[in-house]
Amino acid sequence: AKGKLVLGVTNGLPKLNNKRDHGKRRKLAVVEGKRTVLVVRVIASSKETTKSMEELADSVFGSASGFADADDPVNLRSQYMACSYGKLEFNPASDRKRSRTYKGEGSAISNGAVTVNVDTA
Repeated sequence: AKGKLVLGVTNGLPKLNNKRDHGKRRKLAVVEGKRTVLVVRVIASSKETTKSMEELADSVFGSASGFADADDPVNLRSQYMACSYGKLEFNPASDRKRSRTYKGEGSAISNGAVTVNVDTA
């Protein structure tokens, strides 16, 4: 029926079919699987966040960050896991030792997080 809403049943569950869209609805990308995430804490020459690298990692990964005091039960990782019904999982980037940069400084990745110093002058 053109221009009408139709209530049907699919696999025993009610389903509302909007016949008005004629297949013109958005086709969203399906993103599933495990993804590696790196939390970056930036310290500029004049400013820095009040949160530590550990606190930022906790807000993204919760106890999965691996930091001793990590206990944020509602975090980016947990909410994507819940909303995707466990089909999309964000995991901390692997630990890496400090490496040298062109200015002789470097940062280490620890429990999926790193602190980067940026010269803003």
